[in-house]
Amino acid sequence: MNVIIQLLLFFNHININMNYNLRSNNFFQKIKSKIDNLFISRQIFEKEVMNLHFEKFKKRKIIYDIRRKHFTFSFKSKDDTYKYLFLLLMLLSAFFLPYFSTDVGISSREWNSVQAAEDVYQYYTQGDMSIHQNDYLKTHGQSMDNLVYFIQQWMGGSDNPFFWYHIFSALFGWGIILITGFFLVRLFSWRGAFFGLLFLFVSPRFLGHIMGNLTDTSFAFAYLLFFYHLYLLNEELPSIKWKRVIYITFSILLATSIHSGGYLLLFFLFLFSILYYLLYNPIKKIFTLPYFINLLKLLIVIGTISIVVYIFDAVYLPYSFWSTYVNPLDALSVMTENITSIEQLFEGKLITSENTPSYYLLKYFFITTPFVIMIGFILFFIVLKTAVKKTSGFHCFLLFFALFYPLIYITKERLNGYEDFAQHLFLYPFIILLAVSGFESLLIKINDKYTNPVIIGFMFFLSLMPLRHIIVNHPYEAIYFNEISGGVPNTYGNYEMDAQNISNKMGWETFAHYFRNEGVREHKQKDKLVVCTNGEAALQIFQTKDSAFVQLEFCRYEDRYNYDWDYFISFGKGLPAYQYLYGIWPPTNSFQTISIEGKPIIAFIKNDDKPIN
Repeated sequence: MNVIIQLLLFFNHININMNYNLRSNNFFQKIKSKIDNLFISRQIFEKEVMNLHFEKFKKRKIIYDIRRKHFTFSFKSKDDTYKYLFLLLMLLSAFFLPYFSTDVGISSREWNSVQAAEDVYQYYTQGDMSIHQNDYLKTHGQSMDNLVYFIQQWMGGSDNPFFWYHIFSALFGWGIILITGFFLVRLFSWRGAFFGLLFLFVSPRFLGHIMGNLTDTSFAFAYLLFFYHLYLLNEELPSIKWKRVIYITFSILLATSIHSGGYLLLFFLFLFSILYYLLYNPIKKIFTLPYFINLLKLLIVIGTISIVVYIFDAVYLPYSFWSTYVNPLDALSVMTENITSIEQLFEGKLITSENTPSYYLLKYFFITTPFVIMIGFILFFIVLKTAVKKTSGFHCFLLFFALFYPLIYITKERLNGYEDFAQHLFLYPFIILLAVSGFESLLIKINDKYTNPVIIGFMFFLSLMPLRHIIVNHPYEAIYFNEISGGVPNTYGNYEMDAQNISNKMGWETFAHYFRNEGVREHKQKDKLVVCTNGEAALQIFQTKDSAFVQLEFCRYEDRYNYDWDYFISFGKGLPAYQYLYGIWPPTNSFQTISIEGKPIIAFIKNDDKPIN
């Protein structure tokens, strides 16, 4: 028995040694194979270098679906419900956004843009060289503002040129919502597209800006359009479609012709195209001829687009001072040059545009973005692994970089802050894209038929709060602070309520209604009614139809009693915080106010020391 046991142990020992030697041999064979793969034969590579080529134009028959993968009209899946909701709401908003935009007042940025557009028109039609005195045009080509102004003049002019400015601004805003939806369809599904539409519709500040800020809305449209087609260009490689190149070129041309910040897109074009090529080609073939040739093809395409952009901009505005050759890496700094310096209330202190703190833009995004969107934004980083699996790490990085590079650059360089985030509206759609990616990734990760509806219901519930503000306070959508900040009641006296002066239209209409109904105009038979205001010059656009009875004057609120006036329209802007917090403004002789959430933003004052008759 002992002999048998010893024999078994002997053979087992031999077997273990043999297995060990085999494993050792396999290990060394793998090492040798890896070395061979690196240095010996080209045939042993697993992947080949992508062969870049232009796709030939194809004559397609007319079909009902734009792209079968995403736009077929059917009810084959649950996602189709979100698809039809998205399309229906986009169709309705194409009419309602321009319609409601006509209720919004004239923002200060619009006023500056139209004055500049008039100078451009005079330059081209009459050779008026006074355009050289307009510093704003040194960095703002504002092509869309100029185009609308030219169209208006061709149609015979208008008493209110801003009517069409608002219409076109709203249409560009509609385009931003549409592209955001298409972007999310590609990344996730029609459900994601619907969430993107919902989040943009319940973003009061975004809605307020797109209905009365053509310059920044059209730039935001161009910025988003560029990244959407850059994403598609990378997805379609190695095939390069001519239409994709045209779209990318157009988006950059549109952005650079609006203001100099558009040159930043050239930097993004080089960065993400080359990065995608490097990541999705075998690094082991970096020194091979095919690798070099195809990289050169890509560089030629990118370089040609860049040359076309610079040539176009050199011809578009042939002024002696136009900043044609902007370094793409300095584009954001150039963009914030030559803006009007204003005094504004921020964190309870009056500061000028040049002296805003470095976190000015970050703070405004934090206190004005609806809470539901902020939750989705945070979720993106929590469920990043799922987002990467669904959309790829490269595309997540693209969205992340498109938002955070400008944001960090603006913060680091302490660029001028100007009226909340109006000039940096182009960043907001990317906050939405990341927020929707957060919710979508969470729903994909959980994927439970009972839990997912609860999460979606929670999203809709949180969306009701900003939606209420939009419905109740139209046309003052842009006067909004989120749930974290405590809303308008809590931020009143610490931040500017109406930084963009969008309340000027309603302010004048309210006053005009008063003096017509109260018989003030009829009793003022000999002289015009003298109305003084601390509002901006845009107010005179609405006063035009009453100019036969009213004489409008402008002065600072603090200097009001140095002037002779019958009534004063006081806009609550640019005053020290204590005047709001301690009820000093509005003054006691105010006979009427316009308020948001119980807080006055306009006061109508009667000069009790001066008889009207």
